[in-house]
Amino acid sequence: GYSFDHWTAEVQEGHGNGNFPESSDEAVSIIENNYGNVTLTAYYKINQYTISFETNGGSEVADITEDYGTLVSAPEPPTKEGHTFEGWFSDEECTIPYSFTTIPAQNITVYAKWEILKFDVVFANADVAAKNDVPYGSTIERPENPQKSDDGDTKYRFIGWFSDAGCTEVFDFSL
Repeated sequence: GYSFDHWTAEVQEGHGNGNFPESSDEAVSIIENNYGNVTLTAYYKINQYTISFETNGGSEVADITEDYGTLVSAPEPPTKEGHTFEGWFSDEECTIPYSFTTIPAQNITVYAKWEILKFDVVFANADVAAKNDVPYGSTIERPENPQKSDDGDTKYRFIGWFSDAGCTEVFDFSL
């Protein structure tokens, strides 16, 4: 979380020659005949790190770059058509949930996990209904045409699948 910046040296007052540089990233020599105490102090600067976001096909999320240890919170969730956002994860396989607390001491990438939406498609006729769970973006398979037994003088012929209860909109299986 921190990188070395510079040294400062302080000689005990009244001892030695006190010819130390005020700050230096070079070696400091202790000079002969310096009988006093010398205090060398290392100074460090805080590092900045970045949390990057791999949205796995979702909308873009801006990176977070802050000083090490800065409190951070999760960004607004990304969106992805036909999917529900399940959260941010530390690994590409999305098995280890990531908890936003503070900026870590290294650059990291977190990964979005998505659950595909599923829709209930019901094929109904007067005698039976068939229900299919269809994932978003999938093609709906046309079921077999239902058969209805003739009822005395009444003959039945199946004329198709419709998307409305009034049977006015023919269902398009190619969508």
